[in-house]
Amino acid sequence: MLAVALVLPTSACGANFLGLGDLPGGNYSSGANGISADGCAAVGVATSAAGSEAFRWTLAEGMIGLGDLPGGTANSGAWNASADGSVVVGTSAADGGAQAFRWTRETGIVGLGDLAGGVSFSVAHGVSADGNTVVGYGHSAAGQEAFRWTPQTGMVSLGDFAGGDQYSAAAGISGDASVIVGLGSSAEGIEAFRWTEQTGMVGIGGLPGGESLSGANSISGDAAMVVGVDYSNLPGQAFAWSAQDGLNPLGFLPEAGSIDTSQAYDVSVLGRVIVGTASTPAEGNIAVVWDEGHGLRRPDRILASQGVDLTGWRLTDATGISDDGQVIVGRGYNPSGFAEAWMAIVSPLANPANPGDVNQDGRVDRADLAVMLSNFGAECGAGFYQGDLDADRALTMNDIMFWRRHFGTSYPANSAAAVPEPASTTLALIGLLAAAASLARRRN
Repeated sequence: MLAVALVLPTSACGANFLGLGDLPGGNYSSGANGISADGCAAVGVATSAAGSEAFRWTLAEGMIGLGDLPGGTANSGAWNASADGSVVVGTSAADGGAQAFRWTRETGIVGLGDLAGGVSFSVAHGVSADGNTVVGYGHSAAGQEAFRWTPQTGMVSLGDFAGGDQYSAAAGISGDASVIVGLGSSAEGIEAFRWTEQTGMVGIGGLPGGESLSGANSISGDAAMVVGVDYSNLPGQAFAWSAQDGLNPLGFLPEAGSIDTSQAYDVSVLGRVIVGTASTPAEGNIAVVWDEGHGLRRPDRILASQGVDLTGWRLTDATGISDDGQVIVGRGYNPSGFAEAWMAIVSPLANPANPGDVNQDGRVDRADLAVMLSNFGAECGAGFYQGDLDADRALTMNDIMFWRRHFGTSYPANSAAAVPEPASTTLALIGLLAAAASLARRRN
């Protein structure tokens, strides 16, 4: 195995881009609304022979339609997925109106009901890492209210701010389900909120000036950062909030001009990479990414700089990002002019590393190989920080050989901290890896 690997061509550390296709039948149209934390499953809505239909996409299975709830027209859409992609949540037409749903492979699509009173209407927008807590909004006797759903409690209202109209909605939830974010109505206007069992609904403010008009779209899996949009000063501007720094604007694209707008949809755990959309006079909506080191940028240009050919594609919205900050999904138009969901795998944005420096310590050495050994054989969910150096989300001998090519280098290149290790030791470690992989195969 080692002998074969040594003569195989090695890939450059780069990026990949995939159009996710469409469901069979109907007009060609699809868009991704969310992604699992491990980056393995994208979810959204596409057009099938039946109509608009929620989908789940994985590299192994491609795009699979999830169906819809009984009654009403054939119309459903998926908004988000659990950490491993095994649970999908969204909304479907049903008897009496739209209803939030939860999908698993075992149960299929299951309605979550409605809040007591009001019209029959509910939308599921976020789900915890284990898939057992769902958040969204519905209608009660008082008006539209944010909700939290669990198998034990069913759908429970989170209420609203004091004053103003009865109007709230939950959009995101932390991985452990302890923090929920969204928007609510107070006497001052509409304000983004952060909710916990202990504090209830607490506003996180807005940008200075104008009336209060902000909303949170998502929260990082570790609950440290909230992202959304603020319309207090038209046009809207993306923001990021943390307990340490408060609420900060993310700005606009340099070429935005007179119609500058931006909105943040999701944020990663590693690197705090934020994805969303912005507007330009010439192109309309454009997918964007943000990190502290670079500010607001276009992923299509980042991908092009990493060697990806996107000729004919127009990426309009980046809607979801994996926890490691490397896999982005969204909506756009393919070279034929049809709406199509897409997935991009990029090199780390916030902390660019020397090729092969998996643990980001400035050196390509045995410590990086140790990380790669611990993840070797992963077929989905592996990112740069786990040792996926060729951006295919898997840990294979190709990644090991890429690491070997850069072994002994440092970042910056002239750093004196890096001490090259004997090549014989390195090759011995690779030999051990090959033997371990062979043994694992025999056991399987």
